[in-house]
Amino acid sequence: MSKQFVCAVCSILLGAALAGAAEVTPVVYVDFVGTLSGTSYKLGPREIDTTGSFAAHNGTEVVFAGLGVLTNADGSNQESFEFDASAFNRNATEFTGTAFVVEAVFTRTDAGGAMAPIMDLGGQCFIRFHDGLSAGTWNGSTEVANNNIEPSPAVGQTHHYAIVYDGAQTIDYYKDGVRIFQSDNGSPKEITRWISWGNIRHASVNGGRQLIGEYESVAFSTFTGTFDPDKDFILPEGPVSRALAYAPTPADEVTDVLRDTILSWMPGEFAVAHDVYLGTSWDDVNDADRSDPRGVLVSRAQAGTTYDPAELFEFGQTYYWRIDEVNAAPDNTIFKGSVWSFTAEPLAYPIAGIIATSNGASQAGSGPENTVNGSGLNDLDQHSTNSSHMWQAGVPTEGPLWIQYEFDRVYQLHESLVWNHNTQFEPLLGFGVKDVTVEYSLDGIDWTALGDVELARATGATTYTYNTIVDLGGVAAKYVRLLVNSAFGGTGQFGLSEVRFTFIPAHARQPEPAAGAVEVDVDATLTWRAGREAVSHEVYLGTDPASLTPAATVSQASFVPDLVFGNVYYWKVDADDGDVVWNGDLWSFTTAEYATIDDIESYTDDIDAGQAVFQTWIDGWTNNTGSLVGYAQSPFAEKTTVHGGRQAMPLEYDNTKGPFYSEASRTWATPQDWAGHDARTLRLYFYGAETNAADTLYVAVEDSTGAVAVVTHPNPEALTVAAWQAWTIPYSELAGVNMARVKTMYVGVGNRNAPTAGGSGLIFLDDIGFGTPLAYHVPADVTGPGDLVQGVPNDGDWPAAETPDLAIDNNVATKFLHFKGAGEPSGIRVTPAVGPTVVAALTLTTANDTPGRDPITFELYGSNEGIDGPYTLIAAGEVADFAAEAEWPRFTMNATPITFENNVAYTSYQLLFPDIRGPVGGSVNSMQIAEIELIGVVAP
Repeated sequence: MSKQFVCAVCSILLGAALAGAAEVTPVVYVDFVGTLSGTSYKLGPREIDTTGSFAAHNGTEVVFAGLGVLTNADGSNQESFEFDASAFNRNATEFTGTAFVVEAVFTRTDAGGAMAPIMDLGGQCFIRFHDGLSAGTWNGSTEVANNNIEPSPAVGQTHHYAIVYDGAQTIDYYKDGVRIFQSDNGSPKEITRWISWGNIRHASVNGGRQLIGEYESVAFSTFTGTFDPDKDFILPEGPVSRALAYAPTPADEVTDVLRDTILSWMPGEFAVAHDVYLGTSWDDVNDADRSDPRGVLVSRAQAGTTYDPAELFEFGQTYYWRIDEVNAAPDNTIFKGSVWSFTAEPLAYPIAGIIATSNGASQAGSGPENTVNGSGLNDLDQHSTNSSHMWQAGVPTEGPLWIQYEFDRVYQLHESLVWNHNTQFEPLLGFGVKDVTVEYSLDGIDWTALGDVELARATGATTYTYNTIVDLGGVAAKYVRLLVNSAFGGTGQFGLSEVRFTFIPAHARQPEPAAGAVEVDVDATLTWRAGREAVSHEVYLGTDPASLTPAATVSQASFVPDLVFGNVYYWKVDADDGDVVWNGDLWSFTTAEYATIDDIESYTDDIDAGQAVFQTWIDGWTNNTGSLVGYAQSPFAEKTTVHGGRQAMPLEYDNTKGPFYSEASRTWATPQDWAGHDARTLRLYFYGAETNAADTLYVAVEDSTGAVAVVTHPNPEALTVAAWQAWTIPYSELAGVNMARVKTMYVGVGNRNAPTAGGSGLIFLDDIGFGTPLAYHVPADVTGPGDLVQGVPNDGDWPAAETPDLAIDNNVATKFLHFKGAGEPSGIRVTPAVGPTVVAALTLTTANDTPGRDPITFELYGSNEGIDGPYTLIAAGEVADFAAEAEWPRFTMNATPITFENNVAYTSYQLLFPDIRGPVGGSVNSMQIAEIELIGVVAP
């Protein structure tokens, strides 16, 4: 349940970094202090992933408060954390010869499904909850398993689990450091390449076998020697002692570090002071201490966790540094830290993506491109003697021979490194270019001569490296041309092996937010890496890339813009060095649509601290309505049915007795501004149940003057739907309330103004926010999870797990399948929650199964009379990609745009698919679609 488990078992399981019988090498270590976006996981401090593949499986997993949470949020798809083990299991064949240990610290929070794995090697080796705690392996022909070693731990219990494989025959299974089972039937075989913590990634068990609970940490390590369970597990401590400094900035072994970078680190848990060692010799930094500082103890017993060097780092120099953590009195123990390294930025950088051309008659296979594509070069920059790796040409019929280089932009050029023509007979033939005139240009039309240069002759050996450096003097150019005046021989043939150009970084680069970033905070600061000699920066920012206007002139490499929710921005930075203005590249980012009001994540079960959900959201115990917030016993929040994060708010309503409405409210001590950054909508997610009594869901907002506005949900049956629904409320429906000074928010069921007797039920609330959907500003998908959706025909002729709403759930792993679609038009109707929209395009994504089920024609209709119509035809046509001769790939969106003319706003849409790819018969018995997007804008 919490990181306290670490302290409870540290005396049993000691990190291998401190002592151990085996040599243990961590490959993956994650204690979930990083961040999860969809399936992508960004490592946090101390965490390790040498494979670069650690991820969540399908995006419904949650990482929060140092925990990796599996919730079975969608009720069907697999949830797990996993990594690609191809480097260790012979590319998904077997692990023979690789000794490894897989570990997890796990807390069960609900019963979950049968055979739910805590850790699993592709279905072939596992520890899981079955009838009891189960462990075993499958070697391709023989299974060895114990399916009831001991009773499964109760909900809320935390344990350390591990699988240790010796690389040959024996596999040991551990709980809390004690072996609970052993199998000896050899290496797991016929496995997938994935090692999973949670529901296994294996085709035969897709869905089902759900594990519900929380991982505090997971790890995979290889080892040599004899594994000692008393010393060699790396969990729960982790591979690095918590007494040591960690998370260095710059990161260990990083290159291209700014010369004025300030060093920083995260402190060990017990340190009160820090000794900083810094130098250019690894031996000195590693061996130095207080008694023998070796000139590298640059700060002793400092309190802070940053160090600002007195001098700039030298260009291209590698530095080594170490942080020793000093404990408090009376012992003042010093814990020696690891030696980290970084390399300062180089003076100049190589230019990539150069286009080489020539007016000469090049030999076949020996064109000018060979001088910039690295052909013939090895890792030591030595060039081969193979002529097909070089450029060789004769003199053109008119004018002098030249070879020209075009860059992707204007650069401040530093040097050119030249490898001359280098066949083994070069000393005899003399094809190598000798005398050249160097010219440069901004546009490839007007040229300026830089000067004449004599190139050194190649050696004709395979150890040949560049032996001419041309000083380009820092000129600004997009083109360089070498006019060939002579060669070393008289054959009339001329050649070069390789030409490399370097530049001084004068223009702005490395933007933050990164180019193409999404979900950018509206309060974000724009930053970039400044040009080397820049004294000022002209920042351009706007929503039209063709007409950007100046937003600011700044001396520092940062700017705080005024952004709005849900918009696409374009920007660039021109760097002025006092002599030349270096034009920047065009970048873009998209701001988040919503900011959080309450995501229900901050509440705990600590009533004494006032942190329980019902102590913030006031219910019927205080307001005398029929509401109850939270469960009667801990945990008070809902942990399984959640929309985002790891918990949701239960709200029970009972309108069978007075006052005949149920309401929960949250009041802020300081009025909240929900109007900034062009916020236009309020949004919350709710989840009902089929057993709920139908009643009206409402939201009320009260400002600091006492003005109140009440909005009711348009679907009176909404609370009976067992699915997460998004309710988007335009501010126009909250007229009369100052959204810049919100004091109280109410969520209720019934009619607070004219109460009448009703029923009872339970709903969940989650992810309440304010902002503006992207479609208010730019064409975007106007549908989304929670929209009101029907099948057409709405007859239920689809599998229980392939319903119409899954066509707009923003998840290509799910799909809508309609059996009627094999013989008649079928599709969906949808009422977008954002309100009236103008749709002028759509996208379609294929599902997982038979391509013959793909729709190949469409008809789109609109209505302003509700989801049942009547409907007006907007557009019809072919789905060109799905109808093409070659089958369109699975899980793939159409590439040929589906666009049409439309300027009419509608509140509901009907999309029909009259024809499928076919031919009908066998498995082609239905229409299927993974995802539908209606592209448009919210009506003004």
